[in-house]
Amino acid sequence: MRMRAHWFRRLVVIASRAEIELQRYRSRMAPKAVLHTLAAWEVRFDLAIYYFPTAEAAALQVESWTWWAAREILRNANNLVKGCQEAVPAQSHATH
Repeated sequence: MRMRAHWFRRLVVIASRAEIELQRYRSRMAPKAVLHTLAAWEVRFDLAIYYFPTAEAAALQVESWTWWAAREILRNANNLVKGCQEAVPAQSHATH
């Protein structure tokens, strides 16, 4: 639920879908229940789910997403500042 507040959200699973289907994990939860829960979360929370074979592969992807998300935030902030700076002179000319 806390992720709903974030505009960019992903759920990272360190396993393949095939490993889940073969119940190659420690939990006794049925593979069908795991996969149905993940599918429900995708729909209910507008949450993209990504599967990675290793923690290292997941970490590299998370690092990439973080870099691009930060770049997007900075770009949007710069555009906002630029728009404000352009609006101020136009207002000051109109009052003189």
